[in-house]
Amino acid sequence: MPSQARFLTFAVFGLMLMSFACKSTPPAIQPTMVSPLTSPTATSATTQTPEDEEKSAEDFFTKEDKLFYNGYEITKLKKTVQEEGTKMDVSYLMVKKNHKTMAIFDGPHHSIGNAADFGLFPFLGKEKQLIVSITVPRGGRQWIAELFPAYRVIFDTSKWGVGREGTDLGFVDLDHDGVLEITAGDFWYYIFNEISISETPVVNVIFRYDPKVKEYVPANHLFPKYALRWVEDWSSSLPANKGYGYLGRRVDVLLLYLYAGKEREGWEFFERMYKGQDKAQVKGNIKNALKHSPIYQYIRKHSKN
Repeated sequence: MPSQARFLTFAVFGLMLMSFACKSTPPAIQPTMVSPLTSPTATSATTQTPEDEEKSAEDFFTKEDKLFYNGYEITKLKKTVQEEGTKMDVSYLMVKKNHKTMAIFDGPHHSIGNAADFGLFPFLGKEKQLIVSITVPRGGRQWIAELFPAYRVIFDTSKWGVGREGTDLGFVDLDHDGVLEITAGDFWYYIFNEISISETPVVNVIFRYDPKVKEYVPANHLFPKYALRWVEDWSSSLPANKGYGYLGRRVDVLLLYLYAGKEREGWEFFERMYKGQDKAQVKGNIKNALKHSPIYQYIRKHSKN
């Protein structure tokens, strides 16, 4: 199921998000996953691009139902639950250390079941961390948890409003420091300004581990070259006439600039390229959406631009 969902259109993702939101059950405690992989730092940057080196969460998942690691026991379990009058068989994960329960990953649920994937991998370059992905046909949630020196969640897609299927997440070492960055699509602007579902702007967000706060945080502004790698192509292929894609594609480019911390460049682009008579209203709607976006607000606060 996760690998198939990767090829769905943005339109379907948007529908999934809206229709499933009310059925999701947050986990009791929040962790993530791990498994074997060749570190991107082992590959010469002169022969491969970050896109070549990028891995999917799917690359880290184990096929086992139970893993043991330095006193931790991670187990995939099944149970029957009843929600809104419907019985359903679902999978969930339990994390124990020295026989003490440390975390339970339970939800989201769906009437046809769900998929619970997990694994172990040294995302931070030292001890292994746990990665967990709980997915359903209409959404999902992923976590990464540090196990040493103490258990703590260092990434939760629900905090930032990103991620659907586990395969939506990418992992790549952009600064070649041995710690993997995470990439994920931000669907915050779903049906923005009443544009069609398939035009929904989707920003690729880079998350970098911050040792000061001990979690992954938005970092497009720290990797502007990578964050803006599509700007020229997207800017040169904008629909010339009002209609399908006219607003959505311009917002796409604007958001690339804004998330990279390039406020001035972004708004100058929009002023220059959007010719609609409703420009003032559209700009107001964009700024209102940005005002409530946790990712944009974080970047704006921490960006020097």
